[in-house]
Amino acid sequence: MDINCFQKKQRIGKGSYGLIWQVIEKKTGIECALKEMSKAKIISQNSVESIIYERHIMERLYHPF
Repeated sequence: MDINCFQKKQRIGKGSYGLIWQVIEKKTGIECALKEMSKAKIISQNSVESIIYERHIMERLYHPF
């Protein structure tokens, strides 16, 4: 799965490393949030480990908006 599998609907937030989008998965029509982050910014701020940790947390959550 990659960014081309989604249609951006609207921007719903902004974080330290990028933007958060409300998107629709093209194949299923399911709406969800997508966090778009800058790899260069994450690496330059030595935040790789915390981003990986955040991903593990997010994988375990379910929160419809």
